[in-house]
Amino acid sequence: MTMENGDTESIEIFLDFVKAPKEAKERQKFYDKINSLLDENIKEFNNFKINKKKRRKEIILSKDDYSFFVSFYDKTTLKFRVSEPDKNFKLANVFVNKIVNFLNIILGEYSKEAKLRCIKMDIIKTKQHNLAQKIIGNIRIAKINEEIKQTIKPVACTFEISKNDREFYFSHFSQGANLHVIMSSYDYNDILPFDFFLIEYDEINKISKLLDEIIELEM
Repeated sequence: MTMENGDTESIEIFLDFVKAPKEAKERQKFYDKINSLLDENIKEFNNFKINKKKRRKEIILSKDDYSFFVSFYDKTTLKFRVSEPDKNFKLANVFVNKIVNFLNIILGEYSKEAKLRCIKMDIIKTKQHNLAQKIIGNIRIAKINEEIKQTIKPVACTFEISKNDREFYFSHFSQGANLHVIMSSYDYNDILPFDFFLIEYDEINKISKLLDEIIELEM
């Protein structure tokens, strides 16, 4: 989707390294090791605000357009968020690769399986559509209202699709601004590939374009 002035876009990815040990001593070792790696490579993260939460075994690295959250609290997870990904995805990807490489070094064999969830959100203020109302139809809505003696207005619809071994759910909400939410899930059964963020971003963008096509067809 082409974003216009007033529209906003973000993408968030969550990774759960399911093979990583959950014992407290092991999680503490992982936390200490990533701290050491960050300290050794601190110049590469000069423009980041770094917040270390020792008791919770968590590290947050943030700057204006993207942030990373690494946790060893009860399991090993990585979450990161990128605002305006069309503009920032290339630079964000550089730091994603650095942090994932740290985790690969720390976890070793335990890094070879990860469950991924990805969420892309677009808030569209420049173009207003009520896709749910269009699909159901005004005649059917009026009939429902007459039968239940209440006034209802459909404001959301959700679709599901499987593609490239990924499960996608994409929703269109119409209330004030239009909100598009696209969620995907995928299981990596080996070490995360280099530039995996670009792979996931490309996959979820294909579904975003599909949602645009549905809107064009219906509206």
